Amino acid sequence: MAATIKLTAIRTQAGWDGMTGPQQAPYEGRHYDSLSAWELTIPDNLVFANEQWVAHCYDDWPTGLVDTVNITSRTVDETRNIVVTTPDDRPAPPTVPPTGFLIVSNDENGDTIYIGCENTVIKNISVEQSPNGSNSTAIGTGAIDITISHCTLYSTVDVGNLILRYVASAGSLIINNFLYGSNRGLNTTAPMSIYNNTFSGQNGNGFYGGSVSSAYVLRNNTFYNIGTACINNRNTSSDMDYNATSDDSATGPNSIINITDIEFVNAAGNDFHLAETSQLRGAGQNLIETGALLTPQYDIDYDQWPDAGPWDMGFDYYTSGEPPVSGGIKLGAINIGSVRVGVNAVDKVMSGLNQVLP
Repeated sequence: MAATIKLTAIRTQAGWDGMTGPQQAPYEGRHYDSLSAWELTIPDNLVFANEQWVAHCYDDWPTGLVDTVNITSRTVDETRNIVVTTPDDRPAPPTVPPTGFLIVSNDENGDTIYIGCENTVIKNISVEQSPNGSNSTAIGTGAIDITISHCTLYSTVDVGNLILRYVASAGSLIINNFLYGSNRGLNTTAPMSIYNNTFSGQNGNGFYGGSVSSAYVLRNNTFYNIGTACINNRNTSSDMDYNATSDDSATGPNSIINITDIEFVNAAGNDFHLAETSQLRGAGQNLIETGALLTPQYDIDYDQWPDAGPWDMGFDYYTSGEPPVSGGIKLGAINIGSVRVGVNAVDKVMSGLNQVLP
């Protein structure tokens, strides 16, 4: 039996009161003005309850929702899990500062969102690292099989801070995100797959990989304007290719090094969509053809990645200004070294998401 989808609206009281009856109906009365309050209501055993809990985050806070969320461990699986997304299951454009739903913490030593529950999906939202401390993180996690997709992860702090910190998150997937600012973009000691992200503005490294027994997989990522090394990898067995860096740290025969601002629409204005003449167009690996992902796949604007033929590097699939298409993400199993691990079935985060609009 398919899991029951439990939708909750994350929005202000005024926003909730302004909804019509049909707009409120799918939520069955569930609405909170913070993600942390919603998290406390999620059952401990979603497998037993046969439920998937989905938070719809509305853009009701002009300067961002100030909140700190700890998604604690529960009994879950790939389809009976916890999902945080937007009401239309789409991201806002990747901008600096972020637009759309934004969550930011004032905790100087903590994570804006901490994920302690496996199979959690965070997608389509913007998360800001706390500007108040050197030990804060936008998203931190110690759980396995996490998916973070189509998010803008943002920081105004450039010393001693991390945007993403993965300690024990084997099997996780980081895909189609924009990571801007902080000291390091992604700091991990766990084997995971990192696909089609764009990194910029880090004071230290875009990607820092510590020594682990299983390799990381980096494909189709773009790193530009990074303070130290774009990629600082301590694991010699990692699988890295088809990446682009503004220094010479990208490895692999199909990677591109020493890229400049001419690859992008307006790098000075932090618009990292690809320019028409960019050499990053068609320079990436098709992750559907390799079997890493299932079709359909979508870039950060929800333009569809092609099923056949090369992909572009970074979060953007160049489409000559065509409007984004409708659809969701489907993720298959991922091969990390010799270990085959499952990831969240994000495509099962429901066709019903598109029927509730702000």
